[in-house]
Amino acid sequence: MVPVPLVLSGFGPVGQAFAETVLEQDCGLRIAAVRGHTAEVFPAPGSVVPERSSWMPLRPIGETLALAGAGILVQALPSSVEAHAHALEEASAALRSGVDVVTATKSHILSSWRDLERAAAEGKSRIRISAATGAALPTADLARVALRGMGCAVVRACPNGTSTFVLDQLCKALAAAQQGLRLRAVAGAHPWTGRWRSLCSWKPWRQPSRCSQSPAPKRQSSSAAPKPGTSRCRAAVPAREEPLWPC
Repeated sequence: MVPVPLVLSGFGPVGQAFAETVLEQDCGLRIAAVRGHTAEVFPAPGSVVPERSSWMPLRPIGETLALAGAGILVQALPSSVEAHAHALEEASAALRSGVDVVTATKSHILSSWRDLERAAAEGKSRIRISAATGAALPTADLARVALRGMGCAVVRACPNGTSTFVLDQLCKALAAAQQGLRLRAVAGAHPWTGRWRSLCSWKPWRQPSRCSQSPAPKRQSSSAAPKPGTSRCRAAVPAREEPLWPC
């Protein structure tokens, strides 16, 4: 079987891992060209990708595809604002020229999916996006291709791996923040209940002791100092330590 030549766009960690996998496995593919940000290279069949110092200036994507005789464009570009226009231009040009596109880049899929579909229809080519969605499982491509014409009543989904990681880190940070609040006596064991411990340490929030009348001592002059415990009002007694709101 003659290996299918492909052009790999993007040679960061994802692109390098893909190139190593193609070389290690007999998958019927051959990396005919590798494109970086400003340079490109045409590796010899079956050889590793040369060092970047030997790469040549980057050509337009159409010329690279033609020189490589590529049937597939594999995109491993970062899903960033800076690389968005470049990824969209490459994918659109490849699809219109009849070259299939397999992309792990998300940005142009999200922003210009209809444009990519029209380009694929014009060039009678295909685009596959499983590497960019659904944790690299073929869910999206199967849904688009194998399930056409089948009725769908409900679609259920969950956050992707990146979003799940971010949410997990936010939860850890929130738990750490709550623990810090408790250690600093700012919040109770359950801060969301509104029982803030900080209120317990403020004197203005001490519960005032209630004034209770005690029997007046017999024949006590108004100028005489009251004996301990016989005050008509216990306001003279230091306020109790109970907080106004339980904590």
